[in-house]
Amino acid sequence: MANITKHATGNLPQWASDALRDLNVNYRRLGGVQKALGLTDKEMQVALLIHQGGHSNKAIALILGNSYRTIEIHRLRIHDALGVANSIQAAIKLERAVVSQERANIEQCASSR
Repeated sequence: MANITKHATGNLPQWASDALRDLNVNYRRLGGVQKALGLTDKEMQVALLIHQGGHSNKAIALILGNSYRTIEIHRLRIHDALGVANSIQAAIKLERAVVSQERANIEQCASSR
């Protein structure tokens, strides 16, 4: 997976640059979670930003270089894909999927020894 942003990170405030850096790390690491949850690339990026920092639509739009309305639509599609009513439930479901993948990775490493 490539880096997420297409815009110049030098124009972002420091908090947004930090969030984007963390997002790039987590996004590459959690490809299995994305497939398991049935999210598109952009939906996974938005879900991770909600999960990792509780970012607002406006903040996510700034970080990803999208419009506020685009992020609203992605957030609604995430709720539909995950079968949840709100972003808190989505973050909980994402956290459970992340923990499940990390356990599977640990078990795989342990069994390969």
